[in-house]
Amino acid sequence: MNQSRRPDGNHDTHPTIGLGLLQNHFLSVCGFSGLDREYKSAAGGSLHILEPEAALSEWSFLSLLLLPLIRPTFSSMGGFEGHLYPGLSFFFYGLYHAQLVSRALICNAPVQYPPRHPWSKGRWARLWQIYYIGLLKILSACILVAQELHSIPRQFVLISKMYHQRNFMFRKQWQHLTLYMTFLLSGCVDMVSQNLLPKRCAALEQGAQALGMFIFLPLMVSHLQDTEGVELQSHVLLTQAMFLLTLVVTAELWAPNMLLLWIMKAFLYMITGSWLMHIGFMLFKPISGYQWMDDDRNDIMFVTTFFCWHVIFSAILMIWIYGFSFWWYCYIFVKA
Repeated sequence: MNQSRRPDGNHDTHPTIGLGLLQNHFLSVCGFSGLDREYKSAAGGSLHILEPEAALSEWSFLSLLLLPLIRPTFSSMGGFEGHLYPGLSFFFYGLYHAQLVSRALICNAPVQYPPRHPWSKGRWARLWQIYYIGLLKILSACILVAQELHSIPRQFVLISKMYHQRNFMFRKQWQHLTLYMTFLLSGCVDMVSQNLLPKRCAALEQGAQALGMFIFLPLMVSHLQDTEGVELQSHVLLTQAMFLLTLVVTAELWAPNMLLLWIMKAFLYMITGSWLMHIGFMLFKPISGYQWMDDDRNDIMFVTTFFCWHVIFSAILMIWIYGFSFWWYCYIFVKA
């Protein structure tokens, strides 16, 4: 990466410099030129020559009032937490499916969730009969929604009512919340099917999962707008993984117990999750301390290289999970 980039993920190295640039932009829009040279006083309209420090302090209060209005244009793709938390959810969900597939291959058991154990006596016996994967989906969706709402700097509305105009607001935040609602819906369907219905309906669970993928894919394509360079390349690769995952989940509706589809689903879930977390670090908190350059061809090419490393890492992790499961079910679990 180019070492001339600023060491943090923000647009300005120092908050005072960023505030000064904001003030310069505001003065130029309003017809006041040269913050470091002169500005018109609000009292009589006469022209005064001021030092940069004096002009900066004079306009600081006005800039602070304008900062919440301009801040949303600087936010990009949900921020670091907006990539980290969904990435963790996808990655752990992929690990869960990899464990299910390994168990099915080793024990020659159904690839679906493990069967219920017979009822045992005791006050807490019912808790051991509950499938918790749906509850974890609901909990993760609530955490993602809370994080998204907390990151919004001002009142969260759908349509603005400023200056007698009606404009849609927070377009990306609304897309994120729409995606999280599909996670919540899938978790609710899992809870109802696995714990409340007399007979578990796996087709209903897979249909809710496929619905989430059908919504996620067009949202990711829409997120490619207003992006360029490293951010565009990284999200194109993420969209490619999501497209393959959507195909696998769709095919699973017609072949729900095919092991090959479950292996591909676990593999793609882990790739999507790990790459989503990597995007958060790459765009907002680079490990090297230097921001990636959009106009550097080497940086853009290495984005693809790192994605391929994620694919290899996920494949190795799948093999390791199978090996650990083989050792567990063939030696430890049998002795227990």
